[in-house]
Amino acid sequence: MFIHSKTGKKYYSIREKINYYKGVIEGKIQAPPKAKRKAKARLKTLTKLNDRAYNEPTLIVTNDTHFDNKISKPRLCIAYKVDSKGRVLVHPVTYSHYL
Repeated sequence: MFIHSKTGKKYYSIREKINYYKGVIEGKIQAPPKAKRKAKARLKTLTKLNDRAYNEPTLIVTNDTHFDNKISKPRLCIAYKVDSKGRVLVHPVTYSHYL
């Protein structure tokens, strides 16, 4: 999770959301029955997103501090490869890419 420095809005990663919804389904986190049904549907979608391969360039949003910037804010990036350690390699999209 990171908090946007200007708006104060919280952003959660896919893995954090998966862990939360698993907790709701397993009963570790208290939630009404309607929320549990939504959690099951949402968990399927999130696991597909988490298990996807980055064989082709894909637009994603990451925290700007990932690129050693001091301000914590969302940044549009291109995920283009997975290295041998299973890490997703990303490159920021800048204005010069549009010219």
